[in-house]
Amino acid sequence: MLFLFEQGLLEQCHSANAAYLFQQDKFYDVSYDTGDKSIQCGRKNDVLKLWIMWKNKGDEGFERDIDNQFECAKYLAELVKRREGFELMLEVRRNSLFFLS
Repeated sequence: MLFLFEQGLLEQCHSANAAYLFQQDKFYDVSYDTGDKSIQCGRKNDVLKLWIMWKNKGDEGFERDIDNQFECAKYLAELVKRREGFELMLEVRRNSLFFLS
């Protein structure tokens, strides 16, 4: 639980003011709706997670992970080609795989 002395601070920091997300025609008192006051409502938390992950892994770690995703896609394509009842629709492009079963 977080207690703040300044009223409206969280809303001021995190509010997207997205009318399509928080309509006022609710069957309850919308002043208790915390959605626009939370950090999860905006994109700021996504950037923070990316920054923390990048600090942890570094450029080389990201490169390793991405290379691994490409290799996994190639490996899965080979499994699909060999498996009866499966059909590879397109050759692997980057790390995307298209098949029918």
